[in-house]
Amino acid sequence: MLLVDCQRLFLDPASPAVLPGARRAGERAASLLADFRKAGRPVFHARFETRAASPMARRWRPVKGRWAEVWPTLAPSGREPALVKHSYSAFKGTGLAGRLRRAKVRRLRLAGFMTDLCVLATALDAFDLGLSVRVDGKACAARTRGLHAAALRAIARGFGDVV
Repeated sequence: MLLVDCQRLFLDPASPAVLPGARRAGERAASLLADFRKAGRPVFHARFETRAASPMARRWRPVKGRWAEVWPTLAPSGREPALVKHSYSAFKGTGLAGRLRRAKVRRLRLAGFMTDLCVLATALDAFDLGLSVRVDGKACAARTRGLHAAALRAIARGFGDVV
């Protein structure tokens, strides 16, 4: 399982970027996380921070400090890899592909935020790496329902299964 950008920025009601439906999606993601942990299955976490020289810094406001923190109910345990990314995909510049290979992961379950950007980009890269991708649509959210639905349709059409 890979949790993508499960951060205060998207889940905290006080955040200027809180997503509609994030609370429900976060609860579903927490339930999946508990299931994976109970079954002893590998769990990975990726969160976004703005790096000054990145294309993301030119496109979006800086994400650092409090808003970059992982939401408490979705935080990694001591043994779960927690990666910091500076682009949409959790694979770019994080070493995630190598970690998944070493853990013998062939099927990747995705949950997180934002469905139409980071989850979609991560699903595409996972597919291109030969992984079987499954996105839990109820454990994801985007800025609008339309963007969320469109991203899930794109994933289902070309990159993986949506459940």
